[in-house]
Amino acid sequence: MAHIKILFSTLFILLLTACQYEISPWSTDVDCPSSVSVSSNLDKLAALEVQQGSITDYKVALLSDPQMYPGAFEDVIKRINNRDDVAFILLSGDLSESGLKAEIEWTCQSMKKSAKPIFAVVGNHDALGFGQQMWQQVFGPYDYSFTYQDSKFVAYNDNKYEFVNVPDRNWLASEAMVADGETRLNTIAVSHIAPWTEDLQLSEDLKQYGYDLTVHGHEHDFNFWQLAGVELPHYITSFTKFDVNFNNGAITNGNLNIEVSDSASLVLGQHGTANSTWDVNFSGQMSATHPEFVSNSVNGTVVDDTGVTVSNTVIGNIGGIIVNPGDKAAGGYNLGTADGTNKHVSGVFTLDKQP
Repeated sequence: MAHIKILFSTLFILLLTACQYEISPWSTDVDCPSSVSVSSNLDKLAALEVQQGSITDYKVALLSDPQMYPGAFEDVIKRINNRDDVAFILLSGDLSESGLKAEIEWTCQSMKKSAKPIFAVVGNHDALGFGQQMWQQVFGPYDYSFTYQDSKFVAYNDNKYEFVNVPDRNWLASEAMVADGETRLNTIAVSHIAPWTEDLQLSEDLKQYGYDLTVHGHEHDFNFWQLAGVELPHYITSFTKFDVNFNNGAITNGNLNIEVSDSASLVLGQHGTANSTWDVNFSGQMSATHPEFVSNSVNGTVVDDTGVTVSNTVIGNIGGIIVNPGDKAAGGYNLGTADGTNKHVSGVFTLDKQP
């Protein structure tokens, strides 16, 4: 019996040493590949630009706030991988919900599957707990910039609750400056939060520094605004709403609201002024065997920036995947007009169930 007891104890110890245990949710030794870092993706983008040479038209995917749905985030990444017209991805913050190691690692697992360069910008939730320490360890600096096809992208930290003295206005001003002999088509600012109500002076400052437009996340809604007299466009990523009946798989009351422009926000490297809003209603059906859905009815209107209806014959396709427990989804849209106005818009989105 003594011999058997010793043998059992030995096996028990060996089993323990073979397992990995999280001592605390507050640990900071994040297991993320270097391929998600800003520096690694700068190298990928530089190589892509050399391979492409000079091009005039390209698109950038703007994603944000994937913190609660890493599975849906991965699905969106896979969809973007299949789009040849997208050059790279801007991920404008809130990669984690509580600044926990496990949350960051979940997001990293999705990010590493991107075939496109992907640039993370710090969000307010990313700075909770020990998130600030882990962010710099995994992704790098809070503020950074890069140039692609003669357009400069400037990512900056504007999370005022979690940081002090942000944004760094002096740095933003210096990054917007055009060097002697430099060709600059656009200067684009990227942050998690658009200029705060308490600091709308930032919008005017950015305009004076030389920025042409800004893009953001945070609001879990698509929005566009600019201050009268300043006219610096601030774009926020979109989402849609829907109802889903899990008994028969019917998708109803779907609505997609998209602000688009023919300026650099849509086709970077070109200039333009006209803005339009697509208000699209849709219904659809879930697959009987998978949590995927496709639209079976799409209609809507396109309105220009003066409020005039440009078209009321929106057609196209909307599809995606429902995420358990059914209150969130992600997908893509490819829409146009059928009345000869030749309008077209396509992209990716997240969806929220109607409250």
